[in-house]
Amino acid sequence: MKSKLGIQGDIGSACEMAALYFEKQQELEATEFVYLHNAAAVIQALRNRKVDNAVMALESPLGAPIEETEKAFSDYAPLIVAEANLPVNHSVLGVKVLPFEQYTAIYSHPVAIKKHSAFLREHFPSANLCTSQDSGGAARALATGELDETSVVIAMPSACDSYNLKIVLERLPDNEGYLTRFLLLGSSDI
Repeated sequence: MKSKLGIQGDIGSACEMAALYFEKQQELEATEFVYLHNAAAVIQALRNRKVDNAVMALESPLGAPIEETEKAFSDYAPLIVAEANLPVNHSVLGVKVLPFEQYTAIYSHPVAIKKHSAFLREHFPSANLCTSQDSGGAARALATGELDETSVVIAMPSACDSYNLKIVLERLPDNEGYLTRFLLLGSSDI
């Protein structure tokens, strides 16, 4: 039977990247990823044993705890199996590549929007900065037409392959030197 690994996020999210890291580092066998989209869903899945382990982001590259994760932990304290500080190298992805000034909106997780806001405001002057629950979810929404094709998303480059998007800007300059703290969790009542 495959073990199930819950992910705080969608396909193409930073937590998916961390899950791939932990899967290899912890030698997890035959893992099936379960995309749970938010911290509360991850904790519920661990508590109800719908997943064997889970990956969550604990601390942002801005050095602050991630509010959604902190709130979920206030109700249930899972077992911390492993932790890692990993670089999250965001790209700007779109349905099509346009001159930057033609994009009207940029979507991503609130931490990514905050982290890159100065650069985005300068280089994408016509774009509104809009938050979404998850960077991978924003990429999925763009790919499925939920967002206008003059929108772009900040997401992991792997979202290009997953959602057939194009790289508008491969690396955001604010990526350098920033690490996000991720946790591999297990049920605390084993």
